[in-house]
Amino acid sequence: VGKGALYLRPLLMGTGADLGVKPSWESTFCIYCSPVGNYFKGDLKAIRLQAVRGFSRACKGGAGHVKASGNYAPAFFSQRAVKKRGFDDVICLDAATGE
Repeated sequence: VGKGALYLRPLLMGTGADLGVKPSWESTFCIYCSPVGNYFKGDLKAIRLQAVRGFSRACKGGAGHVKASGNYAPAFFSQRAVKKRGFDDVICLDAATGE
């Protein structure tokens, strides 16, 4: 008890036979389910987050409102920087206001 969690990740992908830059007419929906350990190392404890100015993971007009594989890569640089400063992860501020 308390040694992990069940990771659930819904996935909707276009699976139509056509190829092009357009929405697919067919899709497949599945849910990945996997037992996982604790997200952060160590026992259950408070985590230290650092707010980052000048970087937004999602903003109006972007694709941050959907779970897309391309959403994660841009955050890696900021995450690495705050971890070097002793924080556990980054918290992104509002893209429009910077707050």
